[in-house]
Amino acid sequence: MNKLQIDTIPFLQSTISLFESPQPTSFHTIYYCLPSQFIKDLQDCISSYLSETPFMNSLSLPCPDSISSLYQEPLCISRRTVKSELVPGTDYCIISDALADNLRVLYKLYSSFKMPHLPKVGVLYFNGILTYEQDLPTYQIKLIGVGIDSTELAVKLSPYTTIAETINFILYKIHVQGQFGSIQMYSSTSTTPLNPNSFLRSANSQFFTLKFNRKRRAKTVALFQVPEPRFKTMKTHRIASPVLRELWSCEPEEEL
Repeated sequence: MNKLQIDTIPFLQSTISLFESPQPTSFHTIYYCLPSQFIKDLQDCISSYLSETPFMNSLSLPCPDSISSLYQEPLCISRRTVKSELVPGTDYCIISDALADNLRVLYKLYSSFKMPHLPKVGVLYFNGILTYEQDLPTYQIKLIGVGIDSTELAVKLSPYTTIAETINFILYKIHVQGQFGSIQMYSSTSTTPLNPNSFLRSANSQFFTLKFNRKRRAKTVALFQVPEPRFKTMKTHRIASPVLRELWSCEPEEEL
């Protein structure tokens, strides 16, 4: 019992400092954290459990190093650890597999002591506002122009996610590949494309349309005839890899 207490108490003390609110450093960073009450309840439960079960030797606690990642997990839409499938009609939060593993360990530990409720996972925005994942809004996004027209995706995202990041996230989830003249996102309240650097919250809507405009093929010309350029520039928007591209919401190239 003594050895178990010696191992457990320092662990709890070392984790308390890890659950203090961090200071975000960028606009596009979201930190996941657990509410402060969680660690207090956990400490009380363990102390009580140890006093009632002095010979309990099966207590398994995660190390402080693994828990520290709960406060160092940035919003990274193009990260490969994001689950690779997006099912229409299902809500998703952006959270890496590694972080989810740590949370599952804590939840298992939490429930093993028969606490009344599992803790909520906190989400701390760049401006210091703390909310919870279950309170994040769900955005309905309709896809047009990629062979799956009229498909609507329900995506749960922070309202402080930019339009560009949202498009990047969708492209990664549905594995879009091809050449497009433009990729633009519209809200249900406007007929003009959204600024890729604006936040979802600025659109004042939870219904969006993601439109893919295909690049038109050049017309066939007679032999030895010099064709006129169809576009002002030869730049095309090729989505060879749907992970990182700063091509969102580009204006369609006008014909001469």
